[in-house]
Amino acid sequence: MRIAAIDIGTNSVHMIVVQVRPDLSFEVIDREKAMVRLGAGGLDGRALTSEAMSAALGALSKFKRLAESHRVDEIVAAATSATREAENGGEFLADIERHTGIRPRDRPPKRAASGSGPGRRRTAPGPPGADDAVRGAARRTTRPGSRSPPSGRG
Repeated sequence: MRIAAIDIGTNSVHMIVVQVRPDLSFEVIDREKAMVRLGAGGLDGRALTSEAMSAALGALSKFKRLAESHRVDEIVAAATSATREAENGGEFLADIERHTGIRPRDRPPKRAASGSGPGRRRTAPGPPGADDAVRGAARRTTRPGSRSPPSGRG
């Protein structure tokens, strides 16, 4: 199974594309990063700037095309503090889904701040939280009773 994990951060948007193995370890197939500076206007409850939102939407559109070119089975995304704290964060998340089809989850503050901190083992380089996103997506699609990915897609 192939999964793209996207982290929409305060200053940058990261994506990794991975091939998940049966033991839920994974191999990184590709990675991308775009500096979008969402936090330039979105911290302390202020609104995200239109320039930053436009840059992020452009990066996410590019990332989706790249993920599709790798024939991923699922795209998982998480938004961090700049979006969570912004006055217009909810509107921005809706815009992401409307323009790209990507539906970001709001990553809780503790997770966003901790990334790969003490006691957290990272199995591959990539955006903060990528291990959790990839493993969660893999578990959802490989647990008993779930459908297997379509043949030829991974």
